[in-house]
Amino acid sequence: MRSIFLLELKEMKHSMIVFILSMLALIATCLTITWSVDTYIDLKENETQFIDVFGEGETDMYRVTYQGDFDVLERLFYTDALAMERKAVFEALRDHPDFTYTYTQNVGIFFFLENQMPHYNEAMIETVNESGVQLWGMHGDPLFFEQSSVNIDEGDVFSRGDYVIDEPDPLELPVVLGSGYKAYYQIGSQIDAAYTLELDHVTLVVKGFLEEGSSVTSHQGHKILLDHFMIVPAIETNYDPFLADGFDEVFLRTYRTDKLLDGRLAFPADKREHVLTAVREIFHQYQMYELALWSETEQAVSILSGLKQETLEFTQLSILIVFVTLSMSVIQVYYKVLRNRKKYSTFVLTGMKKFSLLSLMNLESILLIVATNVIYGICVIRLQERGETFGFTLLTVCIVLLFQFCLLIMQILIGYTRIYQVDMSSTLRQRE
Repeated sequence: MRSIFLLELKEMKHSMIVFILSMLALIATCLTITWSVDTYIDLKENETQFIDVFGEGETDMYRVTYQGDFDVLERLFYTDALAMERKAVFEALRDHPDFTYTYTQNVGIFFFLENQMPHYNEAMIETVNESGVQLWGMHGDPLFFEQSSVNIDEGDVFSRGDYVIDEPDPLELPVVLGSGYKAYYQIGSQIDAAYTLELDHVTLVVKGFLEEGSSVTSHQGHKILLDHFMIVPAIETNYDPFLADGFDEVFLRTYRTDKLLDGRLAFPADKREHVLTAVREIFHQYQMYELALWSETEQAVSILSGLKQETLEFTQLSILIVFVTLSMSVIQVYYKVLRNRKKYSTFVLTGMKKFSLLSLMNLESILLIVATNVIYGICVIRLQERGETFGFTLLTVCIVLLFQFCLLIMQILIGYTRIYQVDMSSTLRQRE
């Protein structure tokens, strides 16, 4: 029996071109299935995020932006002329009864002087440059801790008073740390030389720790795990900012861009026109005419529509390629049985067991699947290294293996049915 299988392997050399072409077709099919499944998973994740953020379409969300070039940005946010107006616009948006205004910002927290740096590990570093180390940090607004995915494990959240600064110097702020900081700090620990809001005289006092796995969703729809983040309050000022030579620096930094640009308005969809009109009136009332709103909801809907279309196209392509691959497999099985019908008839009539016969008939198919999986795995790994977003997932692997298993079973059944339909005695007499 062993010699028969070795002879079959030698005969495969004569059909090596067909074997290679079949392998390439099967690899293309597996990659297409992988892309289709990955696109479908991406679509479902985005649909879930959309529902989490916007509900079932009953909530509209808009973000504050500006129209114009850098000179407009400078006029609105980097001159003292509109300093009080910036604060007034922010407070009008924050307190408006017809919508919710959030302004949590993902910004870094800088630390300087090696002997003053807090304890941290590599996962907590956002960037390192000649000026110092920037750790992952956020300026959280009063609604930050109301998110269901953000939970306190130890200590307290910020009180309303924690957001209000009554004097600019010395500036001491509470901080809530991610669970990764528990090994380094305790409630009440002080972190000196913190450089938030581009100010170098800030001291942070640890007020609490987040539960492990706490997270938020960024404006781009990405999940941000907070285990290695610092959360400081997005402060407001409650003192006279006027100095002899201009405005106080803390005041200017507080209301420069963080409170307005990329701020998010959420309101019932049926109030859209009323809210948009009210917000435009606020912008114009305080001479910030270039401020504008753009629809985050429409952008999300557009992205979802694009993903649905992409998923549909990949699915259609996968169905077509799978159909072609199956058709080629059927033709190959029929041709192989036709070409080797005398040999297989001899094996049957001499008493070869069905399992051995089927194994012999499908030896090429088994080797084809093994070779395909090796090259398919290499292709996926190489594509991942080049930055492609798709890759191995349990669902993808199961679907690809299921397809290959079904393909092999189909070939076995067709070959088995076909060989036992042959008139073996007549076949053997044809070449006597």
